[in-house]
Amino acid sequence: MLKIQIESQSIATGKLNGDYMLHQELPNGATLILLADGMGSLSSPEIASQIVCEAISEYFLKAKTSNCTKLIHTSIEFADKYLAKFCKENKCKMGVAITLVYIKAETLFYASLGDVRLYYKNTQNKINQLTNDHVIIQGKDSFLTSCIRGRGFRNPILVQKLPLNIGDSFLLCSDGYYTAQDISSCLNAKDLPNSPLADDDSSAIRIKVL
Repeated sequence: MLKIQIESQSIATGKLNGDYMLHQELPNGATLILLADGMGSLSSPEIASQIVCEAISEYFLKAKTSNCTKLIHTSIEFADKYLAKFCKENKCKMGVAITLVYIKAETLFYASLGDVRLYYKNTQNKINQLTNDHVIIQGKDSFLTSCIRGRGFRNPILVQKLPLNIGDSFLLCSDGYYTAQDISSCLNAKDLPNSPLADDDSSAIRIKVL
């Protein structure tokens, strides 16, 4: 049976941290890992990211289905509706970029909305970025083309998977982290490197398969 080792860090640039991390061992023996990055251009990113992560966690704890892909799909849809309700009640607009990792039966499932990245280093030390950034650049500004905003989803939520092997490593990180770090060093270092102070909140979760 494979063992999973998880390290994490999160550094805020100010008093409040718009990034939110969640790591949970579920009753079915699976592991849920979330990293959300609240959109700073909208209301209370630190609240939005926490709301979305806790809603997904709540859904996983209550869901009955054993279909992992369906479970991930519906948990994200549940979080979107939960955020919509909160925004309506509080007359605000919120948005969250998120990547979800779900480990069960020696398989890693993942889904991503926005620009929170998931990197993978295999047993041959080859590093790949598994997620795509859902971002468009217009001049000096960037905009998310996919995220959780309480408005449903224009495109289907893509859930992907890959089998785990002893020696695999993964790095889940927000843009404040990966823009300031060398990803190869982060995956190979003995300890997860600290991110220097920057203009954006910086968070990372490193997953090792033992």
